[in-house]
Amino acid sequence: MAAVQDFLKKADIASTIKQNDSARYYGHQALALAKDNHLDSLQIKAHVALSNLENDDKKLLAHLIYAEQLALKTKNFDWLAKIFYRRAEFYFHKDENKIAFNNYIKLDSLSTVFKIDSNLAAMSKARIVGLLLKASNYRDSTYFPQIERHLDRGLEICDSFQLKSAAAILNLQKGTLNKFRNHYSEALNFYKRAIKISRKNKDYLTLALAYSDIGIMYAYQMKQMDSAEVNFLRANEANKMHTDTMNYANMNVQLANFYNRYSKPDRALKYLNIAQNLYSKRKEVRREHLFKLNDVATNVYFSLGKLDSAISKSKKANRFLVEMYEIQNEENVAELEARYDNASKLQQIELLKTQNRLIEKQKANQRNILLAGLLLTSILGVFFYILYINRQKTNNKLKELDTFKTNLFTNISHELRTPLTLILGPIERLLRDSKIPESIRENLSLVQHNSNRLLSLVDQMTDLAKLDSGQLQLEVKQGNLKALLEQQLAVFQYQAEQKGIMLNDNMKLRENAWFDADIIQKTTSNLLSNSIKYAPEKSNISVRAKMQHGFLEFIVRNETDELALIDSDRLFTRFYQNNNNAEGMGVGLALVKELVTLHKGTVDITKNEESNIVFKVRLPVSREAFSKDEIFENLPGRMSEEMSGPSEEDINEDTSVLLIVEDDPDIRAFVASIFKDKYHIIEAVNGKEGISKAMEFIPDLIISDIMMPEVDGIELIKTLKTQERSNHIPIILLTAKVGDEDKLLGANVGADDYTTKPFKSELLIAKVDKLIALRKQLQQRFSQEIILRPADIAITSAEELFLEKLQEIIDNNLINPSFTVESFSQLLGMSRMQLHRKLKALTGQSATEFIRFHRLKLAADLLKNSNTIVSQVGYAIGFNDHTYFTKCFRKQFGCTPTEYSNRN
Repeated sequence: MAAVQDFLKKADIASTIKQNDSARYYGHQALALAKDNHLDSLQIKAHVALSNLENDDKKLLAHLIYAEQLALKTKNFDWLAKIFYRRAEFYFHKDENKIAFNNYIKLDSLSTVFKIDSNLAAMSKARIVGLLLKASNYRDSTYFPQIERHLDRGLEICDSFQLKSAAAILNLQKGTLNKFRNHYSEALNFYKRAIKISRKNKDYLTLALAYSDIGIMYAYQMKQMDSAEVNFLRANEANKMHTDTMNYANMNVQLANFYNRYSKPDRALKYLNIAQNLYSKRKEVRREHLFKLNDVATNVYFSLGKLDSAISKSKKANRFLVEMYEIQNEENVAELEARYDNASKLQQIELLKTQNRLIEKQKANQRNILLAGLLLTSILGVFFYILYINRQKTNNKLKELDTFKTNLFTNISHELRTPLTLILGPIERLLRDSKIPESIRENLSLVQHNSNRLLSLVDQMTDLAKLDSGQLQLEVKQGNLKALLEQQLAVFQYQAEQKGIMLNDNMKLRENAWFDADIIQKTTSNLLSNSIKYAPEKSNISVRAKMQHGFLEFIVRNETDELALIDSDRLFTRFYQNNNNAEGMGVGLALVKELVTLHKGTVDITKNEESNIVFKVRLPVSREAFSKDEIFENLPGRMSEEMSGPSEEDINEDTSVLLIVEDDPDIRAFVASIFKDKYHIIEAVNGKEGISKAMEFIPDLIISDIMMPEVDGIELIKTLKTQERSNHIPIILLTAKVGDEDKLLGANVGADDYTTKPFKSELLIAKVDKLIALRKQLQQRFSQEIILRPADIAITSAEELFLEKLQEIIDNNLINPSFTVESFSQLLGMSRMQLHRKLKALTGQSATEFIRFHRLKLAADLLKNSNTIVSQVGYAIGFNDHTYFTKCFRKQFGCTPTEYSNRN
């Protein structure tokens, strides 16, 4: 016996130093000696040791079969568990998941009956969970309760036996399960536990997987790109600290996919090349990894414009996908056979268990009959369950193919948009040139019109492709439906007038409703555009909208000369045209039908004898009509209440003030509702009132419509940009007019930005925040200067004149002790509040802070560059109290005047 142990020890040492031939020799010597002496347990140990050393798969599996037979014969269930785990790991790394799963299940069943190695029991739970997650395609919630039971039992084992490595993996998988249940906060807690345990245990592979999973959750579920990038890069660094090159390669593929999806294809290519290099050095790579590699490579090369490479990678990806699908079908049959085999093995274990109990307790064998019946019922249940899962997996593979097709089409659409943009840019520049002959101008206008049509068609086809693949999902939010529809009508009112068409509307709507704004915009835009396109010149179009019983009814009626040619039954069919000379490709109305269906509504068409065609859209707009997953946020309820103008005293000095100038009360209330939680809102109903309130309150930013009664938006800008008190205020123009000449006119008179109705709230918020941030940069610059230097900064000439006047007053009065905020405002011809807000906007300082700051700057200059006595400096610059001067000086410079003088 000692000799056998000695040979096994030598085999282990040789294996550790990579001398496999020597290790195999000692292993065979140990096995032969154990057979000669009928030492069954040592034979098992030798067979398992040799299975770890064999390069030939058949010999490896033969050793495990012999070891299993001996373990069953001797009832050595601890070794039987090790054999099942070794065989399961072998098939798992061979990409034969079904056979691997059966062996993990055998081990798991064994652990419930007999006391076996606790670490093997916990690791088998982790492997079972991993394979079940993959089998569910990470989305099929029917698997989740079964997965959770395995996880909870595995964590109980880890807690009982203090198993760190298995605990880290199981916490990671618990995080993954919660992620796919959309429980992101709970998922993050489990990921953090996995990170803590694996970092302490120096388990860098699990650490990398945890960071990778967090990155995936931030990127694709929570849409927090910066957090996603940080965690992906952490995962990549952790992967460099272990020896599993496969996981490192997979992480580089993940990074390539991430950067390409967020428009950084050059960076994506770098990580893609690393992954390809790592895969090429491995003897075996799972097909799913090769499919993912080539799928990501397809998208990266498309983004880089390398179409030949993209097509080549696409073909490879398709080949691996087909192979995976074929293997999946073969494995489903193998799974059924393996389940029956597994049941047989479990039956053997139960019989052994019964025999032991008969010897120990002399119990009757009635329990065997009950267990056999339950086992038979389980087998039948598994049989039907496998048939169901097989069908589900087939459907999932078809969905993957749909997704691949959609990605391919989206990339091609992107390639079309680039040359169209390059066509439209030069044409727009040429059309602005007044020297272009009229005949050439007409041709250029025709090219521009058709390029825009093609661009619109590309967008519509992309939307249809996303709808087909299920990638376009509802995003329902509470919002002002009335304001949104009025913005849409305002845009098309302008287009209708150009054709001499009268656009009549009748809106009977509440302001608040639950809806997907993107779907509403695209649906109404297509219907109105279609009506204007086909309506005769100088005709009428009627638009009616009302809300009733939780539904929106939107009806468009227009005349048409082609009523008899229209086939109502086919009008919403893709690419339908009523004649060969018709404009367009027949995509717009098909898109309307699909979008309305997605929004759980209906669209109908009717014709009447008066040559009118009527489109009627009916959409649910109540919260109850949508599921929890379809509702994204809840905007504040009542948004149409007008706000009365505040007095100067009502305005908090530290709150930014926003002036909204808009003659439409609904749109004005809607814009106010967007900003009321962050800014102090002042409203004006026309340009004249807007100028008055701007001069009175000196807001931090103005949002103004162009078309208004009495004074329009252009005149408002001209007036405010030439006044000292208001020339610094950023102004955003908000209008339904879409022509480039309108944008150019607004820019020429001093508009800081331009937003076209209908607008997205997020875009307007971003523009306002950006302009206010730029003003704060100016404040920072001015607040650091003792002498204001406007020529160094990009400001208007009127602002420059004001700063020069401000500097002159400061120079002439700063050392005068009686120079106060009141006298300062009087010299500038402003009220105290107007001066305060003007200085706050330019320097970030109140009037009092501004005077004190410049006096202290002057004091510092005197202490540094003159022989003035320290005790006299405060009085020389306008301070009446030396103690107060010293206190202010210390607060500003961090030391007393005397200390400052000695240093300099």
